[in-house]
Amino acid sequence: MWIRRLTVALGAATLTAWFAGVLPARADTIVPGGTITQNTEWTVAESPYVVTGWLIVGSGVWLKVDAGVTVRVRGEPIHVDGQLLANGTAANPILFTSDNDPPTPGGWRQLRFQATGQPASQVSYATVQAAGEETIGLIPPAISVQSGTVTFDHVTVTNNAGWGVEAGGGSPSVTLTSCS
Repeated sequence: MWIRRLTVALGAATLTAWFAGVLPARADTIVPGGTITQNTEWTVAESPYVVTGWLIVGSGVWLKVDAGVTVRVRGEPIHVDGQLLANGTAANPILFTSDNDPPTPGGWRQLRFQATGQPASQVSYATVQAAGEETIGLIPPAISVQSGTVTFDHVTVTNNAGWGVEAGGGSPSVTLTSCS
């Protein structure tokens, strides 16, 4: 017998329900689109996280994604105006992917950084896959850094519809170490 908690984030509030059953099951933490307005941590215990709409990490706040977390995205981008701290480990990497089963290129838009004047974002020991959803005839890169400072360490960008990493726009600062 299994017992599983399902948590749904609704802005600043959350709804939690407990389920019991005989067969194994996977409970997703549903993250609807909107703006994260307070510091937030996504833990492996609540993984996978399913982002169902355009998600913005608001200016002045951080989203911390713990090692081993899977983030599945339905179509839209994850847009960082604040700070993303997604630091996996070699043994417990982070996965950003499409919610399609199986994940296919173009299943979600991209990770987009536009965080002028914010603390540096960090992404390490992570894979970004199945991004590049076409928008108005354009296929975006899997990761776009428009402004701000972002450090990528041991990040793999794979199986996307567009190219890997773009740095452009408003004077971004990007560091890539051991990335592919």
